[in-house]
Amino acid sequence: MRFLTPSIVILALSSGSVLAKKVGDICGTDSDKGVCEPISWCNGRSGTVSQAGLCPGTPTDVRCCYYPKCSSPYQSGYCKPTWEVDGWSLSWPE
Repeated sequence: MRFLTPSIVILALSSGSVLAKKVGDICGTDSDKGVCEPISWCNGRSGTVSQAGLCPGTPTDVRCCYYPKCSSPYQSGYCKPTWEVDGWSLSWPE
């Protein structure tokens, strides 16, 4: 039986393909989530465009897009697409 050397394992884990995102992927920080979309798409929907770096591996015109603020009688916050994220359902009106 052969074991991989630590340098080979580290190289495989640090490969860019492991971290790459694509348009439509969830992005953001621990406290704020958005979606990787073209800047023009985000601006056209009154979204907030993030700084570069939250959608690695995408074209330069793709950034993490946080949706406009919205509110209901019960709470306010950012509107987001409907997904199941860690057991939470997030949604925004069309």
